Amino acid sequence: MTIRHVILLAMAATLGAAASSSAQHLGGHSPGVTPTIIDERDLLPLPGTRERLTQLVFDKRTTVDPHTHPGAEVGTVTKGTLLVKVADGACARYTEGQMFVVAPNTMMTVTNATDQPATLMSLVIGFPPGHHIDYVNAQPCPARP
Repeated sequence: MTIRHVILLAMAATLGAAASSSAQHLGGHSPGVTPTIIDERDLLPLPGTRERLTQLVFDKRTTVDPHTHPGAEVGTVTKGTLLVKVADGACARYTEGQMFVVAPNTMMTVTNATDQPATLMSLVIGFPPGHHIDYVNAQPCPARP
């Protein structure tokens, strides 16, 4: 187990992710990507803000549509390989155990360009209640390099 796995486990424990009864599947997401909310709660000590831990399972060659979050995102690839594009930057490759951070209100997209499923744990921190994601018109990383 790497230090990054330990950090991810610590984040999950802090959020109460072990309580699987609180997990909630989300519909209406990008085709081929299955998100499940592991936990969501008020972000203490910042009144009026929330934090959400979500597991995203990517089918082969699928993409989360370009989007922004009003809070910061910390992502950890827990299975497979994913390409992450932030703002107008290049597509960066992340493999199991690697983490990335995206600033609030910054366009991003995540792509599984492989023939194997991949999984991402996403922690979004500091967003207002009821406003977690905004989809935008931008180019994702290609699903077929």
